[in-house]
Amino acid sequence: MSTQLKMHKEKRGAAGKEMRGILDLAKTEKRELNESEIERFDQAQEDYDQHDAAIKREERVEQIEAEQRGTITPADLPIGDETRDQETPEELEVRCSDAVNTALRLGPDQLKPEQRALLSRMAAQSGIPETRAVTVQGIGVVGTRRTLNQLVKEMAIFDGIRQLGASVITTNNGNPMTIPTGTDTANKAVIIGEAPASSPAAVNPNLGNAALTAYKYAALPIEVSTELLDDNEFDAEAHIMAMASERIGRGFNEHTTKGTGSGQPQGVNTAVPAGKVVEAQANAAIDFDDLLNLKGGVDAAYWPDPSTGYQFSQTTVIGARKLKDNEGRPIWEPAFQGNPESMNGHRVVINNEYANFGAAANQVVASFGCAKKYYIRDVARPLIIRDPYTAAGRGMVVFHVHSRHGGNLSDTAAFAVLDLPAA
Repeated sequence: MSTQLKMHKEKRGAAGKEMRGILDLAKTEKRELNESEIERFDQAQEDYDQHDAAIKREERVEQIEAEQRGTITPADLPIGDETRDQETPEELEVRCSDAVNTALRLGPDQLKPEQRALLSRMAAQSGIPETRAVTVQGIGVVGTRRTLNQLVKEMAIFDGIRQLGASVITTNNGNPMTIPTGTDTANKAVIIGEAPASSPAAVNPNLGNAALTAYKYAALPIEVSTELLDDNEFDAEAHIMAMASERIGRGFNEHTTKGTGSGQPQGVNTAVPAGKVVEAQANAAIDFDDLLNLKGGVDAAYWPDPSTGYQFSQTTVIGARKLKDNEGRPIWEPAFQGNPESMNGHRVVINNEYANFGAAANQVVASFGCAKKYYIRDVARPLIIRDPYTAAGRGMVVFHVHSRHGGNLSDTAAFAVLDLPAA
């Protein structure tokens, strides 16, 4: 903010306070304004209007200069009515969503200066390297917190480990971070006498750390007709994010299930050590013993956790629902009164990244484990890029959505997987 702009804002504020003071005094004394007060009020109002006009001129010049520099920072643009300093986070989020919708529906050039300032501030606060030089005059806008919430909520439909109850961390940027790893299930306390001659031998837990890298996911291009975008009742942000959520959710689920950890998240299946791989009884179909053996591959200390459960493909789930225990009782319990579907006493989540029974030998067909030991990282905020040119001849606007996510298993003892037997 320039010295001139700051001076005009201070004088405008002083004039506004003088006007309020004159009116409040007359109101307190329960009388009308006298001639002297009317003259002072009119002069203060004139001063206010002059400084207000000067502020608008100064802000416009600074905005033009910022556009010519190719970047806009929060300090380059007006924030609007100062009375909004007291607005709630919910009210601010509504204004941000309105600004994003305007940018998506009509294009960034149709934004009001205040809306430009809000979107620029969101980009600056996101801290995402790819968006530091991106402005609302550039290629895209940074989505609101609502955008992220909708994205991850709808991603969960396609992301098995998130559904099961993974530990989710939301960060404002994609800077490197680590999570603690390891297990201590093999170590036990010992009894010592009073004032023993020596201390028990030290047994260090098997602890370490692992990277929780945020990878950038790009939804495939999403086309929306100009007719829909012209409709004021059409929530462009919600529609675009619903489509992006499914695409990113399916891609992220593939990696949290069987990602290599190199250039992509570490998946549960690939993180589980050889000793936690259980072989199915037969290749053709799942049976009750498979479920028991898979559960037995995980230490019983993890069983009571609410996030502990099975993951299968939908085809395998249908077959598993028909199984009975050794006493002839069904092992499947449908979802009822808020309780999720369960099998063999544990939650069941459909994850179609698992192979079906009857597939090639050594394919992973199921997992069982404590989902909270898997960490998911979501970076706020998604970037939405509007391309009005590529498909303009067909009356379509193309949108690209980029968001950043990561995943890694912190405790490899918390999961076991079920493999099909060798041929």
